[in-house]
Amino acid sequence: MALATASPSTDHPPADEAVRAVTAADGLEAGLRRIGIRSGDLGTSSVRLQLDPLRLQTATPASRVRRAPRRHLPARTLLWLRLGASEHLLRTAVDHLRGRQLGDGLLLHNPVVRTQLALAATEQLVVEAELTEQVGVPRTDSARRLNRTLTDIDRLLLRLLGAWSFLEAGPGTDALVSECLPGFASAGES
Repeated sequence: MALATASPSTDHPPADEAVRAVTAADGLEAGLRRIGIRSGDLGTSSVRLQLDPLRLQTATPASRVRRAPRRHLPARTLLWLRLGASEHLLRTAVDHLRGRQLGDGLLLHNPVVRTQLALAATEQLVVEAELTEQVGVPRTDSARRLNRTLTDIDRLLLRLLGAWSFLEAGPGTDALVSECLPGFASAGES
């Protein structure tokens, strides 16, 4: 009689992977809530940005901008959060492109579009593999490289979404917030 043993990573995912799963399923704001950050703490689509010390703002009346308190989070958690946000953006892009026409067919069936989506998905798998095999806090150079890869993936996906990604209601705001998150890594963990 064989005993059924479950892998801990599938039944009880580590906290960082759980953050990634929530973010991938429900978006960046849900992932931020999962790690205890309210919408206004870092800025999301519901609250325009001002990320201190980055001093990054979107066009909005100053009365609606809240100053974000400086939060330090583990670089590893931020990387998993960003990976989940990137996966959510990929799913958003596929859903959006599925409804767009190009000539007689769907834009999603265009070989160039499919290649770009495949590249994004492949790069996300590479980031996931590196995060999975790293133990503890990622080295600074590794964290920077992974953050840059995630930024490049998100920008590629935003280009596929066209003008919609730059609208206030579009996914570009969450991608911008995700890109700025490494500035909130704990000291020595950027």
